[in-house]
Amino acid sequence: MTRMSLALTISLLFAGTAAAFAAPVSDPKPVVAVPSGSPSGSTSLSAAPSSSSVASSASVAKALSFSEVTTSVDKHHPLLAAVKQDVVIAEGEKLSAKGGFDPIWRSRATWELLGYYSSKRLDTVVTQPLPVLGASVFGGYKLGLGTFASYDGKSQTLDLGEIRGGLVLPLYRDSAIDSRRAALFAAELSPKIAEAGVAVQRLELHRSAAIRYWNWVEAGQVVTVAKELLALAEDRDAALGARVLKGDLAKIEQEDNQRAILGRKATLISTERSLAAAAIELSMFLRDQNGKPRVPSAAELPLFAEPKPLVVGTVEEEVKKAIARRPEILRIEEQKKQVGYEQDLAKNAGKPALDFQIVAAKDFGSGIPQLYPTQLEIGLVIDIPLLARGPDGKAAQAAAKAAKLDYQLTFARDRIGADVRDALSLEETARARLALARSELALARKLAAAERDAFFLGQSTLLLVNLRETAVAEAAAREIVALADRERAVAVFRAVTGELPKVTP
Repeated sequence: MTRMSLALTISLLFAGTAAAFAAPVSDPKPVVAVPSGSPSGSTSLSAAPSSSSVASSASVAKALSFSEVTTSVDKHHPLLAAVKQDVVIAEGEKLSAKGGFDPIWRSRATWELLGYYSSKRLDTVVTQPLPVLGASVFGGYKLGLGTFASYDGKSQTLDLGEIRGGLVLPLYRDSAIDSRRAALFAAELSPKIAEAGVAVQRLELHRSAAIRYWNWVEAGQVVTVAKELLALAEDRDAALGARVLKGDLAKIEQEDNQRAILGRKATLISTERSLAAAAIELSMFLRDQNGKPRVPSAAELPLFAEPKPLVVGTVEEEVKKAIARRPEILRIEEQKKQVGYEQDLAKNAGKPALDFQIVAAKDFGSGIPQLYPTQLEIGLVIDIPLLARGPDGKAAQAAAKAAKLDYQLTFARDRIGADVRDALSLEETARARLALARSELALARKLAAAERDAFFLGQSTLLLVNLRETAVAEAAAREIVALADRERAVAVFRAVTGELPKVTP
């Protein structure tokens, strides 16, 4: 409910009260009170608060606290549960990247059935990439039996086969970084990025829940006003009826009061509908143990607590703390690290490859004498790209991604600074309005009481009494709105500074 609509509702509630104050009644009742954060627990429209406005201990015990709402959000809100799956996805990406270092087993078997040469061959090898220096080791077994062409002599082994092993070590390209390590390093950052996304969603849900919660409390205060105004008119109707029977009051005066009762009933229905809508909106954040939305009842409505001072440092200090805590900053910084690996990999791809290889092999069994000795072979493999359009394109993409994230980081910091300043301004404004509303309300009560006394003495008019009472109601409405605005401002401040309660296990 907006401030204008709330003030209009209160004004409508007091419209048509002329019959209620037409003459003194034998059983007067205190004017309606509105629960608030005043020390007495109520904002009375008269000098003395109405006893019906002060919540009983039973109702206070059942009051729904904001901490219950946030606990429900943390445990059961589906959007938070959905974004938590990003962490699971990131862990899967990390495991997949580790798979780049899984050993690989390759085997090949051939049998030449027709032709000048007749041979049987088996070659199997296991390769293990290493997470350091881009190196890899391998070990295998080879069996080659039969007759072989001279150019194919390396395929021939002794009758028990050959065991071999070796090492491939990049000396330039792929030494500092390669595709496997780049993918793993980037994937190791993914869970942190996902967790930051969860924190961002949690901040937004807590902020939205706070607004819905205090909207609900505010709407409940308006319903209380409507009920007590209706009760006031209904109680006075009996007294007015008694005077009509005595003949010292015109029948039309009671009928006018009855018209006011009907109007107030209609207004009560409208305010109860606003409360129901606010409760339904709150149920999106308040859920039962099964995660189903739970619509809070009117019996769970709390009173506004007396506002406590918001302890803060200077604006710049709060901005610095917010930047240090807000998960958006962490997420972008981790994304920049990922892009850094992309840039390193792109630079690496443009370098020439210079790989050192060493292989040792030993045949077993009987056969050609030349195959008995142990073999040791070392070598260098050079691979020079003549054009580097692929690596250059990747480098340009990575540089653009890095620049994009820099701009996003700058804006995120500026946005956080603006959010903190706005939240502090909003809270300060709400406190100032609350102080003015309470001063105005105290003065309006005094004037209304004096005007009512003057009317009973025949020194004022019903119109002036009604105007005074309407002024009291409008001041009470402004106090309610200021109290709710102050609570909303504090909740927003907690969210924009990244200050949220720990997740309840």
